[in-house]
Amino acid sequence: MKKAFITILACLMAILALTLTACGDNKGETVLELTYRNSDCAEEKSIYFNEDYESVTLNAKIEVEDGLAKMQILDKQEDKVVWEKTADKTEDFDIELKNVVANTEYYFHLEVEHAKYIHLLVTSPVKLVKNKEKPEVQSKT
Repeated sequence: MKKAFITILACLMAILALTLTACGDNKGETVLELTYRNSDCAEEKSIYFNEDYESVTLNAKIEVEDGLAKMQILDKQEDKVVWEKTADKTEDFDIELKNVVANTEYYFHLEVEHAKYIHLLVTSPVKLVKNKEKPEVQSKT
């Protein structure tokens, strides 16, 4: 009886450890990740959603050391800003997007000013974002 109890307890502890390891600080699928050191620059990265959503919440963490990060998500088709934030310290935050349209190009624009170090990680609880499929290249014959 003791041996069975110890075996069950060990299994439960292993499952709990695996669950905590899988969850970690990263809250799901990585949507995008950007890192800068000692620079002033701007970067853009396109993202595409796999289906239409009334509302999408992405999780984000930014680490800022001695600088400023200006972040925006723009709808390329509508040519408008759908979300924006400025950060000058390390923080966790949510990005909420409304009326997301599948296969529409949304691009994430990050502008860095006088920063020693910036690291941005955006995740999704589930796989919402897909990579843009490259068009086939037609050969000239």
